[in-house]
Formats: sequence, structure tokens, C-alpha cells
Amino acid sequence: MKKQKIANYLKTGILFLGMILVLNSCQKEELSLVDTTVNNLEKVKKMYAAQFNKSAFTRITSEPLWEKANVHFSEDGQYIEIPYREVKQKDLEKSTSMSLDHLVASVNSSGEVELNIVHYFAQDIKNTNPNFEQLNYYDTDTFHGFITKYDLNKNVIAVNRFINGIKTQGNFTIKDKKKNDLLSRANEDCLLVSESITTEYCMFWYNPDNFDEVEIIICNTDTQTITYEDCSGSSGGGGGGGTTTISIEDRYQINDSNLKPCMSKILDSIKKLSTGVSSIIQKFSGNTNIGFNWVLKDGTTINGGPGQTTGYDKSTNLVTSTFNTQAYSNASELSWARTIMHESVHAYIMASFGVDYISSKNSFADFFSDYRKEKYPNLNDAQHAEFVRNYVNDIKASLKEYGNKKGYNLTDEFYTDMAWGGLTHWSKRDSSGNVLTDSSGNPIMEMTPWFQTTFSNTNDRNRVLNTNAIELTKKDMNGTTKTPKGQDAGC
Repeated sequence: MKKQKIANYLKTGILFLGMILVLNSCQKEELSLVDTTVNNLEKVKKMYAAQFNKSAFTRITSEPLWEKANVHFSEDGQYIEIPYREVKQKDLEKSTSMSLDHLVASVNSSGEVELNIVHYFAQDIKNTNPNFEQLNYYDTDTFHGFITKYDLNKNVIAVNRFINGIKTQGNFTIKDKKKNDLLSRANEDCLLVSESITTEYCMFWYNPDNFDEVEIIICNTDTQTITYEDCSGSSGGGGGGGTTTISIEDRYQINDSNLKPCMSKILDSIKKLSTGVSSIIQKFSGNTNIGFNWVLKDGTTINGGPGQTTGYDKSTNLVTSTFNTQAYSNASELSWARTIMHESVHAYIMASFGVDYISSKNSFADFFSDYRKEKYPNLNDAQHAEFVRNYVNDIKASLKEYGNKKGYNLTDEFYTDMAWGGLTHWSKRDSSGNVLTDSSGNPIMEMTPWFQTTFSNTNDRNRVLNTNAIELTKKDMNGTTKTPKGQDAGC
């Protein structure tokens, strides 16, 4: 006889903290069970963090949706089930099946909390119309497909097939593809069912003031196949399979509502690039919890330069870049495009450490080592050293694609020189690390060591400096008026 469900789809006790206590004794009993589960949920989180083998479950790349935890009941007692993602309507429209993973916490026969991963492969969803919000391990009255139970190291505990809610007598296993010799004949006595999971990873820019205007930066797909095999001859039903499409979106908030229209226009063009900046953005998404939220605005910079980026604000999860268009009204669009790209890298580094300091120490090992050992006088200089190590070529590639799309026919040398803008000089300091100033109190600037090392020839250095000066001010380093290669930005 099938197990009878005692309570269905009961939300976690977190949602019940504000409930008025009902005097009915049965309801009192349920509330006490929920309270116990609330306490257990914190225990589950700690156990999961310590025991979950990420390398084994390659398709699970996110944390369980703890706020979606549900308390369910079976004949063996209560258990908690937490989905890893919500099913989206657009995914259902693209799929013939749906694949889901849930974390299940139950109490075993020894009275200990035990964690398992349950994988649901719901077949023929167009006809069976499963309710994914109420899906749980001990309620299979209408489920059609496969349910696989794993431990946290991905060892298979059980594989069961259900046909319209009825558990079949088959003895299914997960077929090991490594043992599948393509030259051998398939065993005609075995029933094979294939589950195909295609994951679409897309990155987006969006403006929080207009959520409908979402622009795709880049999309990649990854397909995994799980094959269920039954050679017992008692599985019942046919083979078949199904395809699941899962859309995963990384969204990067860019608020440019306080930029001048001329700068917003340049930013819009940068968003649509596919090289260089795309590579930088992929570095942004290396940590899925990055929370890269970037505000761009027009205003005066502290050092008087064309752009600056302030530290990450943990209270708002924002990092802010300011662009001094008032002081550089002659700058070409190529110069401003490069400045926006340059500041985006500053924003990324700051956001990385602001959101996940521990992981960022590993992601930016050289940068962190420099900063910890005080190799460079300040954070900005340490970040510029990181630019030279990892980002100059990305900026060059971005700017070159930008220029090509705008109709420019310029050399690689020009774009390389432009990518070095902002990296050529820093404040000169005395032996104690104090900034030296001129008679007017302005910092005395000197060439950075990495600029001198990369461009060892004086003529090459002068070319880089003049190229950037002309694009920024329409004058070379000697103050002589020159015509920039980029068009006037109109700022």
C-alpha cells in the first residue's frame, strides 16, 4: 500500500514564527514539529557546507534555495526538502522533460540527521503536467519518470521509475558512460532511457531603472546525458527519454542614469561587444555570487583624471565609477570607451573583495600578496599592477572591436597603446613613502616600473603617451594641437 501523506506542502517554520497559535491539539503537535524543523534547518546548512562534494555534482553549481525549504511528512516522520532552483515557464516551453535536484534532510533509524541529493527526471511533461512546486520524495502519486537518490558524494542509493504514479518493478541503474564501448553491441535484453540536460548560461547587463531592457552579453550551452539501464526484463513500459532545457542567468546591474547621454551611448556600444570585454565579463562571472552592481555617473574626480572608481559599498552592494567629462570635453569616443573599460576592471576587483573576501584572495593571489606586503603605496597602484598582469590585452581587444564596429581602420599598435592609458604614471614618493608635490601642491608624477619594463624603448614610450594625450585632450605631450583618430564624443 502506498504511503499516505500526513501533511502536504507545509512551509518551513520560518514562515510560521508570526502565526497565531491554534488551540487544536493536532495543530499544536504539527507546530511543535515545525519548530523542531526550524532548529534542524540551521543544522542542515552547517552539515551541507561541511559534507557536500561539489566536484562530484558538476551540474549543481548553486546553493540550495534555503528560503524555499518545505517540511513534509512520511510514515517514517518529518523531513525537509529544499530545491536548488525554481522551474521557469520559458524552460518548460523548450523542454519535453524536466530535471530537478533537491536536497533532502531526514532522520535515519539511528536518530541522526541524514542528507541526500534527490534527482527528479520528470518525463512527458506536456501530457503529465507535474506540479514542481509540490514535488517531494515521499509523494509520488502522479509522478511520471525517474527519481534517483544519492549521498553527498554522489554514490547512488536508489533509482526508481514511476509510470503515472505507479512504481515499476524494474531494477534500474545509472549506466556508466566510461564503460560504454561504442564498438560493442547493445544488450537487447536491457531497457535504456536517456535523459538529456541542456543548460544555457547567459550573462546580461541591465539597467535597474528599466528592467525590460535586458541585453544579452554572451550565452554558452552545456549538455549532459544520464542513461538509465534495466536488464532485469521487468521494468514495464517502453524506453524513450526526454530533453530538459535549463536557463541560468547571471545579471550584472549597470546603472547609468546619471551619465551624460554621450557616455551612455558609448556604454551601450560596449555592452554589445563579443571579444575582450566579453572575456572580462566572464572573469566577473567566475564567482556566481559576485553581485557585480556598478553605478556610473558624471562628476568631478578626486585626482582630476578622466575617471575614478570608489570602494565597494556592502550596504548597497554597489561600486561607483565617476567620469569627469567636464574637464575633458575634447576627449574622443575612443578615449572615453577605453576609460569606461578601464574603470570596469577597477569595479570588478573592488566588488570581488567586497562580496567574497576569502575567495578573492585566491582569485587574485598576486594582487593580494602585493597588497598584504605593501609592495605598492596604495590600493589603486596595486590594482594597476593587476591590470598589467591580466587585463591590458582584454581592454585592447575590446577597444579594437569597438573601433572596428564604428568604422575605424586602425593598427593593433594604436589599440595596444590606448589600452595602457592610466597605467603609465604614478605619484612619485620619497624613501618614507610620502607623495612628493610641486610648488602648487600637485603630485609629481613618474613612470611606473611596468610601463618602463614593457616599453623599454624611449620612442615607444613617447608614442604611447602622445597617443593617449591626443585622444584625451587633442594635444600631444608638448602641448601641440593634434587631430585624434577617434571622433569627438560630444561630451
